[in-house]
Amino acid sequence: MGDRDTARRRWERLGAEGREYGMAILTLEAGIEGAALDGAAGRNRLQRLGAEARERGLLLLAGRAERLAVAASGR
Repeated sequence: MGDRDTARRRWERLGAEGREYGMAILTLEAGIEGAALDGAAGRNRLQRLGAEARERGLLLLAGRAERLAVAASGR
């Protein structure tokens, strides 16, 4: 479990840096990957981030978030 927590913290740090420098794509990607590490608990966050990516026209990120959300739900 420690490896997963470490990875999540690294994604969170990367997302914070993305926000600090105004890098929306990096911030969304880091949020998506970090939420994916939360498994079923991160599913709602993945859906929200996927919708945000789709609104911004970032269809690859939106698709990644949707695939990870489905995987997190166990389907």
